[in-house]
Amino acid sequence: DEQNDAYLVITPFLLKEYIDSNRNAKSTTNIVRIIDDLTKQDRLIRFSKKEIEASQKQVFTKSILKQFQSNAKDRNHIPAVLLSDRKMALKEDNNFLRDLSLFEGVAVEKRPENLPYSV
Repeated sequence: DEQNDAYLVITPFLLKEYIDSNRNAKSTTNIVRIIDDLTKQDRLIRFSKKEIEASQKQVFTKSILKQFQSNAKDRNHIPAVLLSDRKMALKEDNNFLRDLSLFEGVAVEKRPENLPYSV
């Protein structure tokens, strides 16, 4: 069902982190390979650095910034989730999970099976 196909949201910041953490290029579950496959299937949504920075200026109020617990580098990923249609993310970092929970309508989990895919 093409309408329910998953899409991956990507930004220059996410792509750099994925490539930097790449360990096993031959694995079919390697993120770089997954990105390549999704690109070929036209199932990749890209947000530019300018779009990410514009979103940060809009939603990162002084009040929100004071509450953040994640590191500054990870904060570049928050707009990718907020700009996406489904507003879902997978992340093992508790501080990042907490920061994303500050935004209404966002589903963020450590495990994919915990995400509300019916949203």
